[in-house]
Amino acid sequence: MSWTCPECKRTFKKKNQSHSCVNKSLDAHFLKKEPQVRATYDALENRLKSIIVFQVSPVVNAIMFTSESTFLAIKPKKRWIDLEFALDYEANEFPIHKIVRISKTRFAHFIRIQEPRDIDDQLIGWIKKAYELISENV
Repeated sequence: MSWTCPECKRTFKKKNQSHSCVNKSLDAHFLKKEPQVRATYDALENRLKSIIVFQVSPVVNAIMFTSESTFLAIKPKKRWIDLEFALDYEANEFPIHKIVRISKTRFAHFIRIQEPRDIDDQLIGWIKKAYELISENV
């Protein structure tokens, strides 16, 4: 069962879930960024859309990929993109540069990518696993 906020029209897992209704356009996230940042984002979105179904929700400080719940946060920077996703184990491998326990069974993973060639099968596998984990909990 999902809930759609009547103000911002975003869909959430829980009714009246706390969130910011302030949206930002997708294009606005790439203003004053190096051209390869947008190319990298587009390559990631296209690769993921070829294997899973999700919605893109640009919010104030990130672009969220959601399916009932958020499984990937994308934060474009001037020369790279920071990615955040949760797994049920610690994948302490390159290019993961930080892991934070967020619950008894979940670990947030942080990765920085700079160009489309950084989107490899390992990264897609981790993101797909994050997607599957949120899908199990609906």
